[in-house]
Amino acid sequence: MEAIRSHTPGQLDNQMYSKIVAVLVRYQHGEAVLSALVQQYLKYADVRYFTLKALSKVCLSLASGKKRKRAEEEEEDVVIYNVYDILSHIPPTTTATTRGEDDDDLDSWCGAAEIGGVVAANGAIGSRQRRRLGNKNKNDDGDGDDGDVGDNSNNTTQERAKWASIKHQSKAFSDTWLTFLRFPLPNDLYRKILGTLQDSILPGLVTPLLLADFLTHSLDRGGLEGILALHGIFILVTRHGLEYPKFYERLYGLLTIEALKSRHRLRFFRLADVFLASGLVPAYTAAAFAKRFARLALQSSPAGALLSLAFIHNIIRRHPACMQMLHRKPIDVDSSNTIAIATVYSGTDVYDAQQIDPAISRAIESSLWEITALRRHAHPSVAAACGALDKDLSDKRKTAEVDVTELLDGSYAAMFRKEAGRRMKAVPTAFYRQPPNKLFDTGMEDFAGWSE
Repeated sequence: MEAIRSHTPGQLDNQMYSKIVAVLVRYQHGEAVLSALVQQYLKYADVRYFTLKALSKVCLSLASGKKRKRAEEEEEDVVIYNVYDILSHIPPTTTATTRGEDDDDLDSWCGAAEIGGVVAANGAIGSRQRRRLGNKNKNDDGDGDDGDVGDNSNNTTQERAKWASIKHQSKAFSDTWLTFLRFPLPNDLYRKILGTLQDSILPGLVTPLLLADFLTHSLDRGGLEGILALHGIFILVTRHGLEYPKFYERLYGLLTIEALKSRHRLRFFRLADVFLASGLVPAYTAAAFAKRFARLALQSSPAGALLSLAFIHNIIRRHPACMQMLHRKPIDVDSSNTIAIATVYSGTDVYDAQQIDPAISRAIESSLWEITALRRHAHPSVAAACGALDKDLSDKRKTAEVDVTELLDGSYAAMFRKEAGRRMKAVPTAFYRQPPNKLFDTGMEDFAGWSE
């Protein structure tokens, strides 16, 4: 690092540094050097910019499409992990942007920014530079080159540098990430990237909509990757104007019994609750989600049933039009007995559970008969939750939405601990004249059976 800045005073030898970075990311045991680069040097604007440019070249060379040998494929895996280790420590916005400062307030490793030897390549002049130039600009005859700006402190000229421009810093950040995401990433890196997409990548992209293809492809993976990718699409839709009409259709398809059993269900259903919280979701779509959760409640464990009932409670509370699914009126006709004035329910469930599009599943025409079935659930907590569902929705002023996060970590072990810690006033017992040693034995003729 001393060599690349001492080669030319006030400048950084990018050619030498690019070669160093290219060798470093291909080295399998370079954790110590990578750590030094991240902790000591990436805080400087010039080092950060040239690091991004060097990483982009490495990614482009690997993505050339040429067939590689097995050893080269193993080297590619090392490069992918090392590139990610560096990229993940580069913030989406520069320090100057975070502080609300100007381009010329960036810190540099070569020292050119501190001595006023450079100006941003886009021609921006910051507050510190304006103060330094002061009266000299008033005395200029205007014949100087636009690329050079005078310096009143040492009478030298300033060179235009892309690394001194926040605009070019953002472009380098965007280009490198978009190039890196074209690789077939390992599953662990895939989830890390999708999990940090909102805070670490999207804010620094010049055009966030360019991630739409990557996120759409990630949706096809399903599971946790699918819901995390859907979260990224949700951000693009709500903040960046992406048109994605099948958003809720994809979310609907991700709600399966496997999702309730997944070890990542905590994050999965927390995000699902965020997506379904909008009051702009059409009633027929909300009804389809309520029916999907009701079917999942019948198939899942008691913990999954409680979580599904909480979602049903919140959906119906947010969308009063879905209340008819709980209180479906019978056929009601006028005096002439010719025109039906209420929704007809013949006792047959018209909901199509195999339909992938929630809008045409006819859920709004159905009823939540699953709630009645769950009232006879073997676990008392599920039965009690079903009884409280109708009561809570009848008086919204005295009740609030259910916090689903409290139910996300439910399991058989947690339910056992809860029941084991419950204080009971009376415990049912059995009395035998002679304790049996078998479940069924001929010596139990005197056992008259259970009685109150």
